[in-house]
Amino acid sequence: MSAIAPPREAWERPTPAPEIAHAPRRRRLPPATVLGALVAAAVTIGFVVYRVSQAWAGPPIVWTDSLDYARSAIWAGSRPPLVPALLALTPTFGWFIALQTAFAVLAWGALAWVVAVRLPRPARVPAGATILAFAATTAVVRWDRSVLTESLAMSTCALLLASLLWAFDRTTWPRVLALVTAAALFGAVRDTDVWIVWALAIAVGIETVVSHRGVRGLVAALGLAACAGGLLGGSLAAARTEANIEHVYFVRVFPYPDRVDWFAAHGMPDADVVRGYAAATRTRRGAAPVVGIDHHDTRVVPLVRWLDREGTKAFLEFVIEHPWYVVSEPFHDPERAYNFGEGSLDGYSGPERTELAPVDAVLTPNAWIVLGAAAAACVVIACTRRRRTTGVRVVLVFGALGLVHMLLAWHGDGMETTRHASVGNVQARLGVVVLVVVAAAELAGRFRRRDAVGAASDGG
Repeated sequence: MSAIAPPREAWERPTPAPEIAHAPRRRRLPPATVLGALVAAAVTIGFVVYRVSQAWAGPPIVWTDSLDYARSAIWAGSRPPLVPALLALTPTFGWFIALQTAFAVLAWGALAWVVAVRLPRPARVPAGATILAFAATTAVVRWDRSVLTESLAMSTCALLLASLLWAFDRTTWPRVLALVTAAALFGAVRDTDVWIVWALAIAVGIETVVSHRGVRGLVAALGLAACAGGLLGGSLAAARTEANIEHVYFVRVFPYPDRVDWFAAHGMPDADVVRGYAAATRTRRGAAPVVGIDHHDTRVVPLVRWLDREGTKAFLEFVIEHPWYVVSEPFHDPERAYNFGEGSLDGYSGPERTELAPVDAVLTPNAWIVLGAAAAACVVIACTRRRRTTGVRVVLVFGALGLVHMLLAWHGDGMETTRHASVGNVQARLGVVVLVVVAAAELAGRFRRRDAVGAASDGG
């Protein structure tokens, strides 16, 4: 039997060629993305090199307060706990400087990243670079060599703002934990910081209700309040404010007969002795009078005891009865303070420092320019944003609390007021810098959208 031949078409059908495996094409990044990454890397490396080089431009600067921090107990000691804890962990002051500088680099880098990623892609590199440039100004960098609280206070301030923005971008449990941790570190640096944490706890609670953030937002607010309460408890247990309140009386009460009369009428003993001290005090021309008392003088023993036990309470009563004092007193000329460098912080900078004068001029101008920039940024954001975001509200509150921070620091002590208010000053200016960055990004986005619409209409 012969085989049946297949149809001709089957024979003529070509055999399919074997498939050749091609290597997948590599996706090329757009040139703009590559350039942005290179610029971001260069700015970051430059920032790190600058901060480290300035911290090690000379030996650590050790002050009388530095030795007090080294001797202080960590909890309920004569000083707030964070710096004594770090000094206990580091074998030398040089190691402490290295640690606080490394922390500064990480904290400011974290803030630059958090701000940048919240903005449209074209604005990210300029935004991050602006934050790092602000962190390279003299107002921030001059403290890295000093064994004091200012460098850590400013770094934890930056970390706190980064944590707030990160947590309110998407409120998850890890982000809530990060926020509470940053607040605890910030409050542990200086006693005045504790009151800012209290205020933030209230603000976070209000924002939680407004934005319907549920349990996580409530836990964040309660966590901040718990941190502030615990740190305040340590301060009260150690009676850390006694020396500070004495300084306030020396320069803002004792030199002025009417105020001495008011406090005498509210329980202050030895008013006649205080008047005698004031009459015998000679004041340098152009300086505010300072009337100190000798603790070895047996005539003022009741007064010293009263200042320790009742001085703070009586002074708060005075402020409540004279509310304008809170705002007017810091602007008195001459400034009612002493040992404050006549309003200059240059004495805290090592002579080996290299300052970035153009960066200082642009990012730390005088207060009126800062206020004008803040107002302009708020107007731009209000006019360009289609919806109000939590991030903008967070930055506004944070910057406004910087002004409160300055007032608390100034009123909380009668000496070194310029140094004590420097952290609140940086906090307020940082809030303005972030607002200006956001406003600039909004304006740039508006122009890009307008150009895109114009190009589309021309093409159509």
